[in-house]
Amino acid sequence: MVFMYIPGLKNVLETKVANMLTVGQVLRWALSTPVQFIIGRKFHIGAYIALSHHYANMDVFIALGTNADYFYSVYSVLRAATSPTFKTSDFFETSSMLISFILLGKYLEVLATGKTSEAIAKLMDLAPKTATLLTIDDKGKVVNEEEVDSRLIQKNDVIKTIPGSKVACDGLVIWGQSHINESMITGESCPVTKKTGDMVIGGTLNENGVLHIKATKVGSETALSQIVRLVESAQMAKAPVQRFADHISKYFVPLVIALSFCTWISWFIAESFNSYPRTLIPSSMDSFELALQFGISVMVVACPCALGLATPTAVMVGTGVGASLGVLIKGGQALENAQEVNCIVFDKTCTLTIGKPMVVNTRLFKTMVPQEFYELIAAAESITGGVRAIICNKEVILGNKGLMMEQGIPIPPETEGQAQTSILVSIDKELIGVLSVSDPLKPEAPEVVSILKSMNIESMIVTGDNWGTENAIAKQVGIERKCAVAEAKPGQKAEKVKELQDLGKVVAMVGDGVNDSPALVAADVGMAIGTGTDIAIEAADIVLMKSSLKDVITAIDLSKKTFRRIHLNYFWALGYNLLGIPMLAFSSHLLIFAYHHGLLVLQWLHLQ
Repeated sequence: MVFMYIPGLKNVLETKVANMLTVGQVLRWALSTPVQFIIGRKFHIGAYIALSHHYANMDVFIALGTNADYFYSVYSVLRAATSPTFKTSDFFETSSMLISFILLGKYLEVLATGKTSEAIAKLMDLAPKTATLLTIDDKGKVVNEEEVDSRLIQKNDVIKTIPGSKVACDGLVIWGQSHINESMITGESCPVTKKTGDMVIGGTLNENGVLHIKATKVGSETALSQIVRLVESAQMAKAPVQRFADHISKYFVPLVIALSFCTWISWFIAESFNSYPRTLIPSSMDSFELALQFGISVMVVACPCALGLATPTAVMVGTGVGASLGVLIKGGQALENAQEVNCIVFDKTCTLTIGKPMVVNTRLFKTMVPQEFYELIAAAESITGGVRAIICNKEVILGNKGLMMEQGIPIPPETEGQAQTSILVSIDKELIGVLSVSDPLKPEAPEVVSILKSMNIESMIVTGDNWGTENAIAKQVGIERKCAVAEAKPGQKAEKVKELQDLGKVVAMVGDGVNDSPALVAADVGMAIGTGTDIAIEAADIVLMKSSLKDVITAIDLSKKTFRRIHLNYFWALGYNLLGIPMLAFSSHLLIFAYHHGLLVLQWLHLQ
């Protein structure tokens, strides 16, 4: 195609080989043949499979259009080689360019899939390559240690994990105590204490102790493998808009083929009845070839069709870009629903807040050395829930208002209205002090709520925490008090989502854990942040791997832009077909109409 416009090479290409056959035609035939039958063989195979099942898909369309171009060109070349006067044009480059263009779209899909695959590979790299396998005798003593490939670990094997190494598989701690950094899987920044009887996740980092772990999930059952499987299956899922395009293609393909055939027949029959002047036929072809060219043109102008190409490409690119940004979108359904969201329900802990409680204030009601006070509390190891311990012959009780009332200990007013939780401390049945614990708000939370408001998206908080803390958090992030729901159990969170849906809202739920799973499933779009179990990952439609609230906006914005691109693709795909196909299909009738009525006008003028 390019060489034809280079002066020196143009003369070479126009050199006659036999009769009217030129070097350029032979070269184009030779170059297009492997493109048509080797590079484009997938379309021929797909067309054969479709036709064998009695339906026509885009592969049938592509195979018919390109083969019509190719074999018509072969006919023209052979006729030119055997005729000293026949001069024709071939269309080898058209069939080759169609195949190349469509394969370019497929290549873009591969690149988009590759972006998601990179994210998957990074997840898989979290798992260690090797592990220390322990052999334990009947008495529970370790008799042998052996380094093995982590892929060879079987269920119930006992694995030794030393400080600074990664956990090789999901399992149960049977000996030892340590802190595990699970941020790479759950997004939880605070190391989690693990002791005998606790579960650990493969790929997490052991920080400061030796653990013996009994493997409970290996291979495809591990949390990492489940994430990978979810992402891979999401790539295969089709959005409703894509299924709509496939439905259109089912009728569009046969319609275009029928129009192409009718156009060819109408031109051929019109010439038989002398319905148009023979001067319309180029000197290098006959009426049959002219009719065939019009029929082929109708088929080619509609092929390749963006209805069958642009939608999956856009979805793949959207999910691929999301993966590269740390937003794992589970297929086209989630991507499509996200762009329609007009209400977002946030959980509080680990979602709007950091999820790492901090002591922000201490009050002592009795005279006591602060150092001794803190040492007693530290010895109790935990300030969450209720703890009763005997330390240095002193009864230390740490807990909430209810626990103190059970023990008959009077308490002062609490500070929950300030987004703080009060941990009461009594020593020997006497209230000594109170620790005010607060879960700090994520720095980006107010900004995210403000941006969502500018996008006409309503924000709500639904949490299991108390009303005082809930209202304080809502005020800090800029959410109206009426849009805050506290002391909600997991089932009640889901009920609230359904209640909003009944009001006609498209709801997204943003949560972090197992207790949010029912609401994540009930929502039109479930977004999981920093979840610690595979349950939340399974329940969510979108996983925000970086645990940043800004990724909520990223997911919605990415969805909107992707579907704007899809709708634009539809506009162009249908637009040029609606204009081009009728022009080519009915041009014969227009010419015949103009010819006959032109003659009538001339006759009428002559008579006048």
